[in-house]
Amino acid sequence: MSNSQEEEIARDYICFGKPDTTVIILDATCIEKNLNLVFQILEITNKVVVCVNLLDEARKKHIHIDLKKLSSYLGVPVVGCVARKKKTLQHLLSTIVKVASSSITCKPNLITYHPTIEDSLLMLEATVQKYLPKEYSHLSRWTALKLIDGEPSILHSMEKNFSLSFLEEDIQNKLNEVKELLLQNDIDEDNFRDKIVSSIVLKAEDICNHVVSYEKFARYIP
Repeated sequence: MSNSQEEEIARDYICFGKPDTTVIILDATCIEKNLNLVFQILEITNKVVVCVNLLDEARKKHIHIDLKKLSSYLGVPVVGCVARKKKTLQHLLSTIVKVASSSITCKPNLITYHPTIEDSLLMLEATVQKYLPKEYSHLSRWTALKLIDGEPSILHSMEKNFSLSFLEEDIQNKLNEVKELLLQNDIDEDNFRDKIVSSIVLKAEDICNHVVSYEKFARYIP
């Protein structure tokens, strides 16, 4: 969900530029906040490497991150990085090459939303997939999500890059059907995005509870 022109440019490139690999840089000292971005990008592409940077600063604050466990939860490679340590940068570059060449296969663990939203996505995705160009078929779920959300800027970018109109009768009929289902379950245009964001935030919090720990030191009393 972009909040600036720069973020829109980055979003559109990841969506439509067909990057070989997308590298997401996380700050090890505030990883929970950063994971929100990770989950949004995993909706768009499965060729992702997550780089947890500033591990040295995290250690100073007695923060420990289980990188292997984080990778398991996300379903994509996670590499720790310290800018002053050349080996960590070499490991990052090596991982990027392996993902780009498909030597490493990523299987992102996507967010599961409110049950009614998931049902709605399935309904709309089946129709959307019939109209998407073959090279963008992997974006059918994300496209359905954005159609329901209705953000004008991304819908315009999607129509331009997909070379299709979302005014197609089949798409509009199914979209209206989906919105009616959502309304029946008290999900409208005002709270739809809130529920999406809430699901992402809760998932990020849950993962951090499992992969981030804080060292405790006994207080010295002279």
